Amino acid sequence: MKTKVFVVILASLSLITLSGFRTLKPIFNVKDSEYMAVLSTKKNITLEDIRVAIKRAGVSLGWVIKAKKPGLLEGVLLVRRHRAVVKIPYDQDKYSILYEDSQNLFYSSKEEEKRAYKQWKPLKLTVNGIRVHRAKFSTAVIHHQYNLWVRKLNKEIRIQLSLL
Repeated sequence: MKTKVFVVILASLSLITLSGFRTLKPIFNVKDSEYMAVLSTKKNITLEDIRVAIKRAGVSLGWVIKAKKPGLLEGVLLVRRHRAVVKIPYDQDKYSILYEDSQNLFYSSKEEEKRAYKQWKPLKLTVNGIRVHRAKFSTAVIHHQYNLWVRKLNKEIRIQLSLL
């Protein structure tokens, strides 16, 4: 009887651990997405028009979009206790959506691992209440929901630019 209970507990812990790894994915960045094909038939499209279209796209999805300087926007999304921050550089030909910062999204990068290793402190993440080592990933990772938010933002930006 004790072995059956032990096997059930072990199987449950394994399932919880594996489901935690499923939530971590490599960070999705949009790099140099060209939109001139969409705008090529339009005349007199300014950087201000592009800025307004990007801001409209973000606001429609709950992002707070602020201009940092000409050609650079910052997007912040707050969902429950999660926070994602992206940089959105843009010009007449292309735009990018790049990871900047996050909270409560299990972000981890190779640089953090190198710093932790130099200090002889193993870098650990907590996923679903279980501490896991991050050594299996070769790039920066984050909770998979962040990537969905960025993909939706990218899609909405393309829609708003097509309406110019």
